[in-house]
Amino acid sequence: MQNDKQIDVFNIFHDGTITNIFNSSGNIELKIEIQYLAEIINEKFNWFYCELVDCEEFLLEIWGDEKEHTSDLNTIIAYELEILDAHPSNDGIFVSCRSDEIIGGNLHIKARNIKIYDESKKNNFS
Repeated sequence: MQNDKQIDVFNIFHDGTITNIFNSSGNIELKIEIQYLAEIINEKFNWFYCELVDCEEFLLEIWGDEKEHTSDLNTIIAYELEILDAHPSNDGIFVSCRSDEIIGGNLHIKARNIKIYDESKKNNFS
């Protein structure tokens, strides 16, 4: 059931760009820039934060060479991944992304839960 929620969240954020990633005590937090959605909350907002709670897997599999993958957050940030869509995958999800740096790839994510915050981090939409 949590996977369905996570898939729905990433599908809502399609066209958003992952501009930063933070790792904190087993949680992965994504900064997703998607102005047209953020300004619905506040006209001055440009992004959301997406927290992957108890994240066991966060791995980018690069298209074209499925053997090439990375879990290095700085490398993943540098690709400025644009979210396309999300689907179920074994016991987690995968998020298809495109990039100007690489053709694109699939983010493989396995997390217990997902939380969404606005730019101010005062409002939780989970």
